[in-house]
Amino acid sequence: HVQPTDMTEQVERLRFNSVSGTWDHSTSEIKVARKQFASGKTRGCIRFLDVQDNVIRVLKKAQQKHKHLETTDDVHNGVQMQSLAGYCATLFASIAPESCNLSFVDCWVYVLKQRPNQPSVRVEDFVQDMSEKKEVSLHDDRHASPQDVLDNHKFAAFQFYTYVQSDRTLVFVSASRVAPNKLSRPVVASVDQTKGGKKDLGNDGLSRWAAEFSFKYCSLLGVSKEQLMAMDPVQLVQLMDDHGLFTGRRR
Repeated sequence: HVQPTDMTEQVERLRFNSVSGTWDHSTSEIKVARKQFASGKTRGCIRFLDVQDNVIRVLKKAQQKHKHLETTDDVHNGVQMQSLAGYCATLFASIAPESCNLSFVDCWVYVLKQRPNQPSVRVEDFVQDMSEKKEVSLHDDRHASPQDVLDNHKFAAFQFYTYVQSDRTLVFVSASRVAPNKLSRPVVASVDQTKGGKKDLGNDGLSRWAAEFSFKYCSLLGVSKEQLMAMDPVQLVQLMDDHGLFTGRRR
């Protein structure tokens, strides 16, 4: 339960529009919970009520001693990349089987207008069935469960989709799984290192991903590197599905 304070505070909300490439602005009032409900090494999570939308969201606030690690630009870049990833995931769902569906948690930048220096903070929808965070990427660590392996295959298919759709100039290298089929905080590699802020892995990261992707899936799918990288996403998803990589059951 949120147990918000009785006081409301004014905020400006910024949501990145991935179609137009611009920020949509609106205003609201929020009632913030008295205590954090979760915290990590650098951030705390606080539930709040967005009065205008009448929904519970989560404010991701840097811990006091780590505030210098995340600038306003970092907050904007992170929200922009997650919004773009969410848009790409929606497009990917149109070519992928239901067993391969994934999505990204909706996120915003909230400017806390009545607080000192009017800080910009990252906000996400509250996820009811939140589980222990787990990275999804090309790499299956030695402690990976069977579900972790399946999730990594789903994410790999999504990665290839974004790689091809961007004319091989961008890929989402990894993300954090916060609930079943629900992702957050994608890490980007773009050819000119301009898309993902200071965490963008650049052309080196893009090339490394392509090499690791082809090495892993040439073996699993029984195709050559040339055949694999020349596929369109629909072909690749179908081949992965036929091999049971999304369900663990080969057709």
